[in-house]
Amino acid sequence: MTTENNSSNCVDTSPISIKPSLDRDPKCSAHDFYFILRVFTSELIGTGTLCFVAVLYSFPPITNPVSDCIIVFFTFSWIVWIFGPISGAQINPIVTFALFVARKLTIFYAILFIIAQLVGAILGALIANALLPNDLKQLNKIGLVIKNPIISQGNAVGFELFGGFAIVLAILASTDEFRPTVWTSGLFTSLPYQMGVVHALLVGILSRYSGSGLNPARCFGTAVVANDFTDLWIYLVGPLCGSIIAVILYETILSHGVSLNRLKAWLTNPNFDRNVDYSVRNEVISNER
Repeated sequence: MTTENNSSNCVDTSPISIKPSLDRDPKCSAHDFYFILRVFTSELIGTGTLCFVAVLYSFPPITNPVSDCIIVFFTFSWIVWIFGPISGAQINPIVTFALFVARKLTIFYAILFIIAQLVGAILGALIANALLPNDLKQLNKIGLVIKNPIISQGNAVGFELFGGFAIVLAILASTDEFRPTVWTSGLFTSLPYQMGVVHALLVGILSRYSGSGLNPARCFGTAVVANDFTDLWIYLVGPLCGSIIAVILYETILSHGVSLNRLKAWLTNPNFDRNVDYSVRNEVISNER
């Protein structure tokens, strides 16, 4: 990856511009603007759909761990299948933050995605709320994530931390540029089901303890619509801390491309390229120039 002079950011000198990428800041061009619109809309609708479904399936009389897991599996599979090729279907601020720290996307797109996710979550909860009769609105508290009363706030943070850690670790492993081919062939046709399984598993495990929020945008959206911010901080702090731990662990130890040179480039090189094998000395020298 190379950087360009700031003076050329708004000038497209070639008849065919470079394809926009999430790990490169956009230029002032119609092509890049349309790309921004597509990824913003993708994250907004994807997160909105997630929040919409979360509100509708959270009725105490009919909800149970098995049905919750099935609904979560198919919801995430559908969202990733539709929006994955557009924005990556991150639909979760902790995923976006993790990819930013891992330098898979720029701060511009990180902020853009998180805004889209928060707005989408609020809109999804609002639409679901508008469709529900008043008696049901009171029954499910508009899809709020509520921890088990016997679980302390500290323990709930721990459960949510584990959930955020597991989600981000799965995503980093699935998108590792140096993972052996046998593990990546056919990846993106199976990725929707992989993400569905991961989230369904975590909901099945954690819902009886912390409520399995796992997604700050989803929890924030329903809290805003319900005007109830009780324990919301748990579902912001826990998953985010898990996300940070997962990135540090994967990038420094578990990644198939890990090396001291790569770690140095990741932390200090403004031209860091995730597709470069930094264990090769020549690659390190050429990218530091």
